[in-house]
Amino acid sequence: TGILFTGKSLSFYFDVKVVSITMILFAFATNLFFAGISNTLLQPLLLFALYSILIVLTISWHRKPAIFKAICLGLVSGLIILFHPTGYFMVLIPVLWNIHDKVSRKEKMVVVRKKWWHCLVFIALMILTNVIGFHAWNVKSGEIPALGLKLRGVSTIGSRFLWNDLFSFDHGWLLYTPMLIIPAIGFYFLAEHNRPLFPALFVFCTLDILAGACWTKIDNSMVLGQAAFFQLYPLLAFPAAAFIAWVMQKKQILRGSFFVLFLLMIGLSLFQTWQYKEGIIPSPWMTREIYGMVFGRSKLTDREKWRISQIEGVEFNMFRNERTLNNR
Repeated sequence: TGILFTGKSLSFYFDVKVVSITMILFAFATNLFFAGISNTLLQPLLLFALYSILIVLTISWHRKPAIFKAICLGLVSGLIILFHPTGYFMVLIPVLWNIHDKVSRKEKMVVVRKKWWHCLVFIALMILTNVIGFHAWNVKSGEIPALGLKLRGVSTIGSRFLWNDLFSFDHGWLLYTPMLIIPAIGFYFLAEHNRPLFPALFVFCTLDILAGACWTKIDNSMVLGQAAFFQLYPLLAFPAAAFIAWVMQKKQILRGSFFVLFLLMIGLSLFQTWQYKEGIIPSPWMTREIYGMVFGRSKLTDREKWRISQIEGVEFNMFRNERTLNNR
């Protein structure tokens, strides 16, 4: 569902070839593939689908406002806030969409004034869905699995674990999903060629990553790569598509080089997924030494397995002392 709605949202701005390549990359060159074959990641996949639906509804409402779209937008937004600890940031997407200068801001205000009841319905349903779901969960605690997400560890002020979440050997997002370099570069091309989309997407992605980096043990989970940022994939697909659209306009040699790179990224992601499922890549407490030992390996000797079992995750010892963290 998330892939289909993400492709639908991209189709409003990019041609079929660009959308297809983007969807293939996100489906197979990220840890979405691992989530698809795992039975323990209901929450991240649900958020991925809800955010993709949210973006389609946002685009559709801005193109042709309708009360039904406002109702659906309010319901989906309420569910996101209910399911996601930092889901309140999603309000930035419909609020900032298509605003990129003074003229667009004035035009947006004119539409909001004309369709003020749409905005009222959106806000009311967003709050109502969140309140009803929250109380239902308290009454029937444990019977709604999607509401059971609690970000691991303790929340601290300041994004002190940003480097750890993005680049560490233990579930580093960019380390196990290097394809994300494409949307990171693609934000430049998005700002250049699709300026109205840039502010909402860039601001939301930045704030959500910084908010996630406030949690001490967000990386210590049984998942390949980082599962805390799945909801960003529908948004990161836009700068990725902008970069791919730029590549498609270049000469054949350059296009071929990039497509070879894309295939290598897909191959690395699928191979690491297989390694993780086979236990070659250990789940928690991955270190630089272990990563160097298992990279590109399909089998390990008994001595190597023994060595891995003896290695202590030194860079993550600070997360072991729950008592100290709770006191802080």
